[in-house]
Amino acid sequence: MSLRKITSLTLLLSFILVLLTSIIAFVAPTGRHSGQWELWNLSKDDWLAIHTNLGFLLLSSGIIHIFLNIKPIVNYLKNRKKQLRIFTMDFNLSLVITVIFVAGTLLSLPPISLFQKYRESRKGVMSETNTGSHQSREAEPVQVVLPVEQTLVKPMPEEPRRLGRQTIGSLCEEYRLDTETIISGLAGFGIKVAAGDAMRDAGEANNIDAKELYALIRDIAAQNR
Repeated sequence: MSLRKITSLTLLLSFILVLLTSIIAFVAPTGRHSGQWELWNLSKDDWLAIHTNLGFLLLSSGIIHIFLNIKPIVNYLKNRKKQLRIFTMDFNLSLVITVIFVAGTLLSLPPISLFQKYRESRKGVMSETNTGSHQSREAEPVQVVLPVEQTLVKPMPEEPRRLGRQTIGSLCEEYRLDTETIISGLAGFGIKVAAGDAMRDAGEANNIDAKELYALIRDIAAQNR
C-alpha cells in the first residue's frame, strides 16, 4: 500500500462525490416544505449532510496530498531560471480565475450570477406553490373531530375498584353524569349527599356501604340515559 496512492484516490473519489452532491443541492427545491423532498430515498437534509462530510474529507485529503507533493508544487512556483517566485504567470492566472468567481458571485455579475438567479427563481416558484397550496387548504372546511371520551359515555362497571376516598362529584365527572340529577335521585331513596362527600362517608352517614351507594348511583344513571 502507498499513502500517496491512497490519498490521491481518496481525493479523486471525494471530489467526484462532492461534485455530485453539489449538483443535487443546487437543483433541490427550497422553501418551507423543501424538507419533504427526496431523491433516491434520501431527504434534502441527508444530501446536505453527505455533502458537508465529503467536503471535510476532500479538504483533509487535499491537505495531505499537498504535503506529499510539496516538491512538485514548489516547482510550479519557480521561473525558468529555477528561482522561487510565488506570483508566476501560471499562479497569477489561477488567482485571477478564482477572484473572478468570488467577485462575480458577490457583485452578481454575469455569467456567474446566472447560477444564483436560477436558484432564486426556483425558490420563488416553490414559495408560490407552497402559498397556493396553503391557501387552498385554508379554504377547505374544517371538520372538528371530538375525542372519543367526549362523544361516548363511559360505562359504569358493576364492581368498581376504588370508592372509599372518591367523592360523589368526582365519580359523576369520571362517568360523565349530571351531579344534580344523581343527588336528586339519591334523595328520592331517602339518601342525602353532597357533591363533595366521599363515597365511604356518605354511605356511613346513610347507613349503607360505599358499594351499595355506588349501585344506587349506577341505577339512577341508567334510568336517566
